[in-house]
Amino acid sequence: MLGLFINNGHEHSAVQVRRGGSFFQNQIGISFINSGESRTFHIDMPRIGTDIFGEHIDISNIVVGIGGIEVPLRTATGETNLRLLRDHAYTVNVSGDHTITQGQPGAMQAIINITGRRLTIDDFVN
Repeated sequence: MLGLFINNGHEHSAVQVRRGGSFFQNQIGISFINSGESRTFHIDMPRIGTDIFGEHIDISNIVVGIGGIEVPLRTATGETNLRLLRDHAYTVNVSGDHTITQGQPGAMQAIINITGRRLTIDDFVN
Protein backbone atom coordinates (compact mmCIF):
# COMPACT_ATOMS: atom_id res chain seq x y z
CA MET A 1 0.00 0.00 0.00
CA LEU A 2 0.99 3.60 -0.40
CA GLY A 3 -0.50 6.83 0.90
CA LEU A 4 -1.55 10.06 -0.77
CA PHE A 5 -1.70 12.98 1.66
CA ILE A 6 -3.88 15.63 -0.03
CA ASN A 7 -3.61 19.27 1.14
CA ASN A 8 -6.56 21.23 -0.21
CA GLY A 9 -5.43 24.81 -0.70
CA HIS A 10 -8.16 25.32 -3.33
CA GLU A 11 -9.56 28.80 -2.84
CA HIS A 12 -13.31 28.16 -2.89
CA SER A 13 -14.50 24.66 -2.11
CA ALA A 14 -13.99 21.05 -1.25
CA VAL A 15 -12.36 18.76 -3.82
CA GLN A 16 -12.43 15.06 -4.54
CA VAL A 17 -9.75 12.73 -5.89
CA ARG A 18 -10.73 10.25 -8.59
CA ARG A 19 -8.92 7.37 -10.27
CA GLY A 20 -10.76 6.09 -13.29
CA GLY A 21 -14.44 5.90 -12.37
CA SER A 22 -13.98 5.75 -8.58
CA PHE A 23 -13.57 8.53 -6.05
CA PHE A 24 -11.03 7.92 -3.30
CA GLN A 25 -12.49 7.49 0.18
CA ASN A 26 -10.86 7.29 3.57
CA GLN A 27 -11.54 4.44 6.02
CA ILE A 28 -14.91 5.88 7.08
CA GLY A 29 -16.14 6.64 3.57
CA ILE A 30 -15.37 10.36 3.28
CA SER A 31 -14.29 11.46 -0.19
CA PHE A 32 -14.48 15.27 0.03
CA ILE A 33 -11.56 17.36 1.29
CA ASN A 34 -12.77 20.76 2.48
CA SER A 35 -10.89 23.92 1.58
CA GLY A 36 -7.95 24.41 3.95
CA GLU A 37 -8.02 20.79 5.15
CA SER A 38 -6.02 17.64 4.47
CA ARG A 39 -6.91 13.99 4.09
CA THR A 40 -4.94 10.78 3.55
CA PHE A 41 -6.02 8.14 1.06
CA HIS A 42 -4.45 4.72 0.60
CA ILE A 43 -3.78 2.93 -2.67
CA ASP A 44 -3.44 -0.85 -2.65
CA MET A 45 -0.53 -2.24 -4.59
CA PRO A 46 -1.03 -4.79 -7.39
CA ARG A 47 -0.73 -8.42 -6.34
CA ILE A 48 1.93 -10.66 -7.79
CA GLY A 49 0.77 -14.13 -6.85
CA THR A 50 -1.11 -14.86 -3.63
CA ASP A 51 0.87 -13.12 -0.89
CA ILE A 52 3.30 -10.89 -2.77
CA PHE A 53 2.70 -7.26 -3.72
CA GLY A 54 4.44 -5.18 -6.36
CA GLU A 55 7.26 -2.79 -5.45
CA HIS A 56 5.60 0.07 -7.34
CA ILE A 57 2.51 1.09 -9.24
CA ASP A 58 2.44 3.14 -12.44
CA ILE A 59 -0.50 5.53 -12.60
CA SER A 60 -1.59 8.26 -14.96
CA ASN A 61 -5.31 8.53 -14.38
CA ILE A 62 -5.70 10.33 -11.04
CA VAL A 63 -7.54 13.65 -11.19
CA VAL A 64 -8.53 16.20 -8.55
CA GLY A 65 -11.47 18.54 -8.82
CA ILE A 66 -14.99 19.56 -8.02
CA GLY A 67 -18.22 19.75 -9.97
CA GLY A 68 -16.87 18.14 -13.13
CA ILE A 69 -13.87 20.47 -13.37
CA GLU A 70 -10.84 18.27 -12.80
CA VAL A 71 -7.10 18.57 -13.22
CA PRO A 72 -4.61 15.72 -13.52
CA LEU A 73 -2.30 14.86 -10.65
CA ARG A 74 1.15 15.91 -11.87
CA THR A 75 4.68 16.65 -10.76
CA ALA A 76 6.08 20.19 -10.56
CA THR A 77 7.63 19.58 -14.00
CA GLY A 78 4.29 18.57 -15.53
CA GLU A 79 4.72 14.78 -15.62
CA THR A 80 1.41 12.89 -15.29
CA ASN A 81 2.78 9.36 -15.76
CA LEU A 82 3.81 8.54 -12.20
CA ARG A 83 5.65 5.61 -10.62
CA LEU A 84 4.75 5.42 -6.93
CA LEU A 85 6.59 3.10 -4.55
CA ARG A 86 5.09 0.62 -2.10
CA ASP A 87 5.18 1.66 1.57
CA HIS A 88 5.68 5.34 0.73
CA ALA A 89 3.59 8.43 1.41
CA TYR A 90 3.27 11.21 -1.14
CA THR A 91 2.07 14.76 -0.54
CA VAL A 92 -0.27 16.39 -3.06
CA ASN A 93 -0.85 20.15 -2.86
CA VAL A 94 -4.04 21.40 -4.48
CA SER A 95 -4.06 25.13 -5.19
CA GLY A 96 -5.62 27.75 -7.39
CA ASP A 97 -9.17 28.37 -8.53
CA HIS A 98 -11.25 25.96 -10.60
CA THR A 99 -13.16 28.86 -12.20
CA ILE A 100 -9.98 30.08 -13.95
CA THR A 101 -9.27 28.48 -17.34
CA GLN A 102 -6.49 25.88 -17.22
CA GLY A 103 -3.15 27.27 -18.36
CA GLN A 104 -3.95 30.72 -16.99
CA PRO A 105 -2.26 32.12 -13.86
CA GLY A 106 -4.13 31.08 -10.71
CA ALA A 107 -5.87 28.07 -12.29
CA MET A 108 -6.39 24.99 -10.12
CA GLN A 109 -3.57 22.47 -10.04
CA ALA A 110 -2.69 19.31 -8.09
CA ILE A 111 1.07 18.90 -7.65
CA ILE A 112 2.56 15.72 -6.16
CA ASN A 113 5.92 15.61 -4.39
CA ILE A 114 7.22 12.56 -6.22
CA THR A 115 10.10 11.85 -3.83
CA GLY A 116 7.74 10.51 -1.17
CA ARG A 117 8.80 9.12 2.20
CA ARG A 118 8.47 5.79 3.97
CA LEU A 119 5.10 5.20 5.62
CA THR A 120 4.92 5.12 9.42
CA ILE A 121 2.16 3.99 11.77
CA ASP A 122 1.09 7.65 12.15
CA ASP A 123 0.06 7.67 8.48
CA PHE A 124 -2.78 5.29 9.28
CA VAL A 125 -4.40 7.42 11.99
CA ASN A 126 -6.36 9.95 9.92
